[in-house]
Amino acid sequence: AREESDSGPFRLIGNQFAQARVGSNPTSSANMNKSTKLFLIFLVFSLITVIVTMMTWQNPAILIPILVLIAYIKQSYEPINRPILTFICFGIAGTTMEALIMISGSWSYATPHLLNFPVWLPFLWGVAGTLSVTLYKAIKS
Repeated sequence: AREESDSGPFRLIGNQFAQARVGSNPTSSANMNKSTKLFLIFLVFSLITVIVTMMTWQNPAILIPILVLIAYIKQSYEPINRPILTFICFGIAGTTMEALIMISGSWSYATPHLLNFPVWLPFLWGVAGTLSVTLYKAIKS
């Protein structure tokens, strides 16, 4: 049995030739894998966020640190540019839009703390913002 080296230009050319023979494109398969990974990160962290919010919405002292921790852990799995700025901008914008829409009486929260919304809502919007950037990267790749 002959062992092949993983290095060298001929090995690389051989791999590209073998992939071309079976009709696969190494670039598109790498992009598909990156896209799938990003989408799975988005999906898993979205589900965790929803479940945690559903379980702890009545206790902001517990929910807020967990939402910040979720955003921090998500950043370690798939970093985005300017995560703190993204978190803050989405937190402010999302909450402001909700507050303005709620003025019309379309809905209300069971435990409003501040301007008709719960104090944890900006943090939930912040997580949603960072997850949205990851989803955008998944769609783009």
